Amino acid sequence: MIKFFSILFLIFILTSVEKSYAEYDWIPFNDSDKNITSYIDMNNIERVDDIIYYWLLLDYEEPQPLASKPNKNVLSAIAYRQFFCNSMGRRSIKSEFYSGKMASGDLLDEYDYPLDYPVNKLKPSEEGYSYWSNVCANTSKPMAPEKKIYISTDSSTDHTWEYTGADVSGTIIYYLDVANIKKSNKFIFTYTLSDFSSTTKEIWPLIDTIQSAVRYQQSDCDKMAFKTLETTTFSGSMGKGKTVYSTQNVGEWKYPELDRMAYGTIENLCSKYDEIQKKQLFNKGGQLS
Repeated sequence: MIKFFSILFLIFILTSVEKSYAEYDWIPFNDSDKNITSYIDMNNIERVDDIIYYWLLLDYEEPQPLASKPNKNVLSAIAYRQFFCNSMGRRSIKSEFYSGKMASGDLLDEYDYPLDYPVNKLKPSEEGYSYWSNVCANTSKPMAPEKKIYISTDSSTDHTWEYTGADVSGTIIYYLDVANIKKSNKFIFTYTLSDFSSTTKEIWPLIDTIQSAVRYQQSDCDKMAFKTLETTTFSGSMGKGKTVYSTQNVGEWKYPELDRMAYGTIENLCSKYDEIQKKQLFNKGGQLS
């Protein structure tokens, strides 16, 4: 059961996070390597059972050669990691490498690690052991199972999906439900669909087959941010087939960068909401005023 919750959260991270570091709170902590200053983001620590998810920033005193591009030098790197409290081990999920200090300059390379990437266990004699023992003992569990709701039937909401774009590789196609867009003050609530060209079973054999995901999301028009309120995944394309899982309250506020598709989507929703509402009314046979 613990493994199920952990995989569920990891799938959500890998398929939905738009990253921006403007809201991160980098706090330095001791590291045995004096040539590296390590920082942990205290604003974005999340926990699922015994696993802690966190962002780490490594700032190098001297330029480091980039293994994937030997002609490039790195001055900082950001890593998204898991820490396993039961086994006192850590494992990388994502890494990004920058030409400048404190994740500034050019993004030279980025890498998503496979789900079977090995866990590096800490020894009691290592410097980070006492630090993570304290974190594991004191970190709250906002992602505990009791916070989630699981259903076995498809949503009764009738969706009207319109294409909005695709990821760079073309393996994920994105849609917006234009028939169910709601607004309350500065917030807009929408359904989005991610349709995968390959099932998760083909990519990660140990995970149940998932070919599409529907998310209910909240956007903040003042802060240009969004968060996911509910995620439901399906065995078939376009939200069809068997419901694999459904969760609620899984998202934190995300602040997409200006050149990200998510930013453009929020901008269009907020600036063209009245126009969209008229289109909804017309499609439902209502009267336009």
